[in-house]
Amino acid sequence: MRQAHLIAPSSLIPLIASRLHWQAPRQTAYCLHPLSQQLPSIASDEAILLFHPGSPYLQQHYPEHPLCEVIILPSPLAGLHGFMLAASGEHAALEQSAEILDLLAPVANGWLHLGPRGCGGFIQQIWQTLLPSSQSAEQQDWQAILSTLQQPNPFQQQGPLLTALSHQLLQQQLQLSTLRGLAHRFLQDFPPAAFQAHHPQLEQAFAPLISNEYSPTHQLAQLLSQQ
Repeated sequence: MRQAHLIAPSSLIPLIASRLHWQAPRQTAYCLHPLSQQLPSIASDEAILLFHPGSPYLQQHYPEHPLCEVIILPSPLAGLHGFMLAASGEHAALEQSAEILDLLAPVANGWLHLGPRGCGGFIQQIWQTLLPSSQSAEQQDWQAILSTLQQPNPFQQQGPLLTALSHQLLQQQLQLSTLRGLAHRFLQDFPPAAFQAHHPQLEQAFAPLISNEYSPTHQLAQLLSQQ
């Protein structure tokens, strides 16, 4: 029986455990570990699924292990219906973890293969850049804009509205600059190479995205690097 170690933020572990309890793997034994500074010692031939990966973990831990980087969207219904899921890794690592990935997804092969190892960390950085916290200045600006527009005569209060819109424009420019920098760094560390999807359905569903033989993640990075 295969052995897999699932390393995830503490907030995700109950959701993942619920899904795998609902549909238990038959050919893979698994352990759940919270993502922390004290990562477990794992045999080099055992699979690792690293959820919501960050670049420091890629560089410092498990360099020789069959490792998959997994991005999932948390949902209270995931235990019953599965997660929207994407994963990156080499084909051998994905094959070793395929049963777990298939069970976490709504259906077998119902997940996106992002590309080789390193792609998941980049997508996670993009996600964090585009989704600021609810207490951020950007969120407060949006609240100010919406509040002003809901007033009876919103354009009589042009000062606060223009200030909030100006902050939004600056924030978007900063985001674009950050995304461009992340893309340049990713392409530097993980140059594009010929890509073959892990499951054939991906080639059928996303044929326009993979027609140039680069992974979806590398194509996104190339697009962002040109902005």
